[in-house]
Amino acid sequence: LAESAFHGEVQSLFRILPDSTLMLKSNEKVSKFEYYSLGRMIGVAILLDLIIPLPLSSAMLKIVVDEEIRSEDVLALDPEYYHNRILTLLKPGGVEIMKSFLDLDDIPFVWMDNNGQRGDELCENGCNRFLCEENKLEYIQLLSEHYLCGEVRKEMQTFLGGLYEVVPKRVFHESQVDFIDLALLLGGVSAIHVNDWNHNSHSNASTEAELMTVEYFWEAVTEMEEEQRTRLLQFCTGCSRLPPGGFANLKPKFSILLDSDTSHLPTARTCFNTLVLPVSPSKLDLKKKLDHICRYSTTFGEN
Repeated sequence: LAESAFHGEVQSLFRILPDSTLMLKSNEKVSKFEYYSLGRMIGVAILLDLIIPLPLSSAMLKIVVDEEIRSEDVLALDPEYYHNRILTLLKPGGVEIMKSFLDLDDIPFVWMDNNGQRGDELCENGCNRFLCEENKLEYIQLLSEHYLCGEVRKEMQTFLGGLYEVVPKRVFHESQVDFIDLALLLGGVSAIHVNDWNHNSHSNASTEAELMTVEYFWEAVTEMEEEQRTRLLQFCTGCSRLPPGGFANLKPKFSILLDSDTSHLPTARTCFNTLVLPVSPSKLDLKKKLDHICRYSTTFGEN
């Protein structure tokens, strides 16, 4: 299963997301027992400290450790959907703009495609709750969760049932394990060669300040401990391990985009293997920001 995941073969249990990570998929030919067994297998791997290099998606990892899925997770995988359906809502008067876009007088807490066709309720009694400026953040969170996981809720519950029988949910809470920690537990801390990473990357730096920021970045990465470097790789690509052949076979190629706002933290677009770096006045300033995202970041996306 792990071997085929790295070679891009779609298995009966998983679908491959745009950032090449894996999410459970609904499959009528697969029994509930197989999802349950998959959960138990991963639980045993965690319990016995065994490496299973399955590049599970950030959304799936977050569900396991009981972290909230947020709109930034959608941005990392599908920037177009995020900008059309979520960023629009976040603007002042966004609810009225969205009503006009969907050609509706009211928008219920129900999944809708871009043509206004309805699907599942986003919450209990969602068909009788309606979107307004006061509740739009709750709506966005529910919409994001459904976008990433809505089609596999039953399969996910069965999978979690198997996993939590081996490693109860409370263990993740008590150990303060976040979703990146879980990715490292499953995939291990791999050796990352900074020269190979640098050689197989590109950036849009053009000004002197931008070029210096990129130089600071590679110096900072070189000085990192291996685990921190792996967390940075997970942040940028959604995976804690590289494909066979290293960075040369990472598709698309790793890229750095420069952000002119020096107050921002680095962000990522995992579906494009892209790190967005704020222009930094010094290596120390950039190291502090990189340390922050490696230690505390639980989402990918815009500031």
